Amino acid sequence: MKEDRKKKIIYLITKSSWGGATRYVFDLATNLSKDDFEVVVASGGEGVLNDKLKDMGIRTISIKKLSRDVSLIDEVRVFFNLIKIFKEERPDIVHLNSSKAGAIGSLSAKIAGVPKIIFTAHGWAFNEGRPIWQKTLIKIFVLVTLIFQDNIICVSEQTRSDIKNFPFIQKKIRVIYNGISEIPFLGKSEARIALDNLSIVSIDKKIVWLGAISELHKNKGLEYAIKAISLLKDYPVVFVIMGSGELRKDIEDMIKREKLEQRVVLLGFVSDAKRYLKAFDIFLLPSITEAFPYVVIEAGMAGLPVVASSVGGVSDIISDDCGVLVKPRDYRAIETGLKNLLNDREKGERLGFNLNQRVVKNFSFQGMLSKTINTYM
Repeated sequence: MKEDRKKKIIYLITKSSWGGATRYVFDLATNLSKDDFEVVVASGGEGVLNDKLKDMGIRTISIKKLSRDVSLIDEVRVFFNLIKIFKEERPDIVHLNSSKAGAIGSLSAKIAGVPKIIFTAHGWAFNEGRPIWQKTLIKIFVLVTLIFQDNIICVSEQTRSDIKNFPFIQKKIRVIYNGISEIPFLGKSEARIALDNLSIVSIDKKIVWLGAISELHKNKGLEYAIKAISLLKDYPVVFVIMGSGELRKDIEDMIKREKLEQRVVLLGFVSDAKRYLKAFDIFLLPSITEAFPYVVIEAGMAGLPVVASSVGGVSDIISDDCGVLVKPRDYRAIETGLKNLLNDREKGERLGFNLNQRVVKNFSFQGMLSKTINTYM
């Protein structure tokens, strides 16, 4: 990039706890050329994202009161705080991520005179389970904030399709799939031993391991997967979940009610969880809503067969020849999909191989990085 000086970019994201959107910010922030870009990451809280960025020498700014929770007073405070930060930092680009950061950030960046405002849509709040009137208000508000943005990156075709009828913004939109680099996976035996060491409950290493890497959040639909596991009484399986979140207590209570303490294991947050994917025989994604989940392409990189909800951009990754798609919120469909793979292990191997080939060909990190940098020009 030929410029007289570096471009200064501020990434803004609502939460600093680890998840798909924070992973996206981390990957971009740590892989931009230091010769061409000065990078700052602003986020709510002091979570794993900030720790990882500091370890990589990236400057972070913690935004007080910026969180998923809705509070009019807090939103106003965040709004004026962001205007102050943008005026002091004087970035060339603000790259917004997640719904709330996108809304408040675009308005504050515009007022602060930021030359270029970019938003990545990792999903839309109006797709979450809400009353119709709330969805309608959110859509109107989203449209207003999108008008203030110069470029809109959608991480899947479905994410783009969700706003295809919005006026004034269509020329700003482009689809850039999430991408991943090669992963240094642990072998199956080594990964199982490592995960068993993290578990309070001893995990039988000789049975079939079903796995998920998931935030414990209502949008992830884990209760449907757990209900499906409760129906697999004649199958020697264990469901191992790596991830933390606000619903841990609720999920623990469900596991106890269903008497699944030996068959569903919550490991909590696991650093660099993707390295352990080969511990699993089948990967599960029971989400209610998704944009373009990293975990599915990571599972594909590991060569795992995947049973996933047909939501958002999941169908951009998985088709009938490389995975099993099921209706969201349907534990019977998850049960059926799992039984098909458990009864036909060769089919599972074939689906996992095909998914691996698709991921390697279509979802590289370098491709994602190059296309994203083009939006900064």
